[in-house]
Parts: sequence; structure tokens; C-alpha cells
Amino acid sequence: ENQTYTIAAADGYTIEDVLVDGQSVGAVTSYTFSNVTEGHSINATFSEIIVIPECFAVTDLTARVEAYGIVLSWNAAENAISYEIYRNGVRIATETNTSTIDMQGHEGDTYYIITNCANGGTSEVSETATAAAEPSCNAITDLVARVEAYGIVLSWNAAENATSYDIFCNGNWISTTSGTSYIDMQGHEGDTYYIITNCANGGTSDASDTAVATITAITDAETNISVYPNPASDMVLISADENITRIEIVSITGQILHTEEVNSDRIECNIENITAGTYIIRVFGNTNVYLKKLIVK
Repeated sequence: ENQTYTIAAADGYTIEDVLVDGQSVGAVTSYTFSNVTEGHSINATFSEIIVIPECFAVTDLTARVEAYGIVLSWNAAENAISYEIYRNGVRIATETNTSTIDMQGHEGDTYYIITNCANGGTSEVSETATAAAEPSCNAITDLVARVEAYGIVLSWNAAENATSYDIFCNGNWISTTSGTSYIDMQGHEGDTYYIITNCANGGTSDASDTAVATITAITDAETNISVYPNPASDMVLISADENITRIEIVSITGQILHTEEVNSDRIECNIENITAGTYIIRVFGNTNVYLKKLIVK
């Protein structure tokens, strides 16, 4: 009599080997005993199926020109073991990190990367990146130097790719700021200012056009505006002899720390969250803008 045994693995497992009477018959899924008699045996061993996931192309590949070569960087691809780097269609290196320097590269060269996967395969080609220098930056524009009772208020238009601005008065450096305004409390009417932009690529711009500190229509009107108490630590009362539409508290570097819309000739302003120091209050009336110095203690 013949007797057939069917062998099946559970989900996630595979047949590794089948032994009949102690002898391997391979990873079969069935076995038939012919003219079966007592005393025979059949055993199967199974192993877990380990799935190694595929991997994908790298993302955010950049190619930056530096004096010593082309700096490549990218985001890691999951399940990658290494990266094949190509310049202008030719493989130039294999890298296990997520950045490298191509010392033979030039501006305008085109790069892409193919990921070597842990499962033995490879990814598709990544998006390309063309080697380019970090953009330089230009001098700022529209520099204005306005005389106020407490100093010279400078303002200008931002320069693209700027990280900060060096401010010069009468040819001498006086400060560096990342904003687009500054108050020179040591300045005087007639002082000459210019600005040099510090660029994201590490360079600097040419000097900007100069601006001479002059008096404008915006005034510091002692008789029109009252700020009490001054110095203050928690609350100040701001009053005027005309309707106030808005007030701003500004640091000496031009940062607006507090602004409030108003429709009255007086307002109580909470300054508890402003650190001790010297500030400017801009009071906007119906027709004029008034500026008062405020000392927070």
C-alpha cells in the first residue's frame, strides 16, 4: 500500500529539508511511501523567511563648488549599504557616508547617485544636481540715516543671501547686525554711514551707497508725548495731545518687541516681559510719528 505525506510551511516560513528514514530527500512538499511497512519515519525542518527590504534613491542631493573641489551631500536612503557616485554619467566613487568631496570636479558638472541595497539590489538613479557656487550677495539698497534726539536711526533694504551687515560710520566699523535697522546712539547729524553685507558663501559685498544723517519730518516732540513712569518696570502710561492709532516698542537694533493698535489719546502698556535696557517708543498719531526713549529697569 502507498501512503503520501503532504508537507506545508506556516506563513513566514519555508521548508528547509525533509528526512525520510534519516536520509535527506530535499525540500519537497510531499513524499509517498510505496508498499509501506512499519518502522519508517519522515521529518521536516523549516526556516523563517527573512525579507530584506528594497532601498530607494537618495534625496536632496546637492553639489556645492568650493576652492578645493565639489562638495556633495544627500539624505541617507533606508536599507542602503553604500552609494555609487556618478559625475557626468561616469562612476567616480563609492561612499558609505552621506557626503563626499570630488576634488576633480568643476562648476557645471552634473552628479547623480545609485544606492546599493542591503538585499543585494540597487536603487533607481537619484535626481541630478549640478555643481554651483553658493550665490554671492550684493550691497544693501536704500540706506537711510535719520537724526533723532537719542541718536541716528539707520534702515535699509535686505540683501539676498546675506547673513549679517557690518555698519560703518565715517569710515569706522561700529556694529554688526542681522536685521535691517540699527540705532547709533553715539551718532550725530552730518555723520556718513555705509554698510557691507556678509554673504552666505563666506564673502562680502561691496560697500553700499553712503547715507548722511539728516533730520526728517518724524520728530521727538517733548511737549506732545508723555511716557510715565520712565524708567519703568511693569506698566507705562503713554499719552498725547492728539489721537494715538498705534504704538511700537523698538530695541536699539531696530527689532519691534511690542506693537499695539490704539484709538485713544492715551494707553497703558504692559512691559513686564521686556528685559531691562534702553528702548524707543514709536507713537503713531493721525498725521505724525513721535519717538520717545524708554528705559526699562
